[in-house]
Amino acid sequence: MAKLIAIAALVALICGCGSKEEKTQSAAAAPTPTATLWEGDQDVEEEYHQPPRPASGGIGDTITLTGSNVGVRMRVTVTGIADRTGPGGRYVGVKLRMRSTGITNFESELRNALVRYSDGHRARAAFGVKASCSRGFQRHVRVTVGASAKGCVLFRRPDGAQPKTMRLALESEPVAEGGLWRLG
Repeated sequence: MAKLIAIAALVALICGCGSKEEKTQSAAAAPTPTATLWEGDQDVEEEYHQPPRPASGGIGDTITLTGSNVGVRMRVTVTGIADRTGPGGRYVGVKLRMRSTGITNFESELRNALVRYSDGHRARAAFGVKASCSRGFQRHVRVTVGASAKGCVLFRRPDGAQPKTMRLALESEPVAEGGLWRLG
């Protein structure tokens, strides 16, 4: 074992020899690789990993969202509110129109959504709860490239509270990084 340590120390000493000037000159002489971009080329990850554009809006406004998968891009519009919907009328449905404008199909659940009410309460999407406006948005949603889908996402509604804002992010993006819509 002592021989191995001595050999390792000798190798480190030999490899570390030389002046700083020689090392600096050899590092400076080494060519640095450069990427050649053709006209119109851009970094695909940079194109698709963008914050919401615009960051916020109101009912009727469209916000472009990207997901965690490269190529997922959706234009999402809040088209209205379905008040007192779902089982027992205890839910608010936020109606959405989604259009895929990316290069990859969108396949995910719409769980990363949050509504804030006028009384300060917050509610996450009630995944799995169905209403007449849901149209499949209460489960796994698939929108192919260039296609659109309409439905609503349900949120439990506290008594007497009015929905004030909704935030939505796609796929595994954190809710805080999603688009923000004013609902009232």
